[in-house]
Amino acid sequence: MIEGEGVLVVSFDPDKDETDLSLEEAEAIEHDLSRLLNEEFVDLAGYSFDSPPQKICLVVSDHPYDKDRFARRLRLVIGRFKKATGLEISAGVSEWAPLSSSFSYRKLYRHSKWALEYRTVVGDGVVLFYDDLQKKPSAVGKVDDNEYRRLTNLISYGHEKEAKEAMRKLVKNISKEEFRDSYFLILNNILDAVLKACVALDEFYANFMTHIEITQRVFSSRGPDAVGDFLSLIIDRVLEINRERRRGGVDEAYEAIMDYLHAHYRDRNLNLSGMAASLGYSVSYVAVILKRHDDSFTKALSSLRMEEAKKRLLESGQPIAEIALEVGYDDPYYFSHCFKKIVGKSPLEFRKNAEAS
Repeated sequence: MIEGEGVLVVSFDPDKDETDLSLEEAEAIEHDLSRLLNEEFVDLAGYSFDSPPQKICLVVSDHPYDKDRFARRLRLVIGRFKKATGLEISAGVSEWAPLSSSFSYRKLYRHSKWALEYRTVVGDGVVLFYDDLQKKPSAVGKVDDNEYRRLTNLISYGHEKEAKEAMRKLVKNISKEEFRDSYFLILNNILDAVLKACVALDEFYANFMTHIEITQRVFSSRGPDAVGDFLSLIIDRVLEINRERRRGGVDEAYEAIMDYLHAHYRDRNLNLSGMAASLGYSVSYVAVILKRHDDSFTKALSSLRMEEAKKRLLESGQPIAEIALEVGYDDPYYFSHCFKKIVGKSPLEFRKNAEAS
């Protein structure tokens, strides 16, 4: 039976990825950290449980809980541990539970671990209290979509310095408390904005990392500096690929796009993103290439479909509904609407006029 005023659980976890942790560093957590805790908290009863590379401590006190003092002492231990071993470690602290109340050790442990998850946002070598995070209102900060578009455009046009500054500003902004609950969603949007600027994503993934590996890496980076450094590496690689591909010529890219449209315009499910993915280009790059030729995906696709429809209207007796299906339209009425808008006459009028002449 544990006796005292109250109890809490502290979970210590190294800030370095477990796979990068050496045997000596793991042993330091087990032995050196225990020694420093015993030296600092001689007035408290403690029960330590090693779960390599983590250390879990059940702390019991006979005195009223002084949270500020407890936090200072934990930070002192973390600082001394880093000085002695060179290894940074963080601590997640559960809520304080009076022993006179009904509480669950399992719940205290879970809450200490939950507090540590917020380390991804604030960085390494920190002490995080569960009740601090719980007391604050739900945070759902938002970022204007124009910020994502601006970042994509800066990278697309090769403005390296401005792109990295804009990216780091976004990352620093979402590391504030108001973005706590929307942090990972927005971070994923920033990553997508960077990748959208790449003109050859297939080459990027093949020679850098897979998308899953990139996402895991950026989500596990702790603090705005670490996130910004990794995203900077991605921007560098995207810019390198873009320069290499563009040296191959815009005309070649336009020819590849038009060849693809000629081969697939009958596909009723054809869309810009699917075509770009098949060609290994980004959507924004395809749009820029077409725009340089005073064209667009919709305009080019519609033009090809209508040219084929005119041939069939002139050279065959096929029903208009059947022609609509064969040139990529599910709805014959919508096909007729598009045909008249582009050609100036309905399909029926076009066929009759041709027959009359």
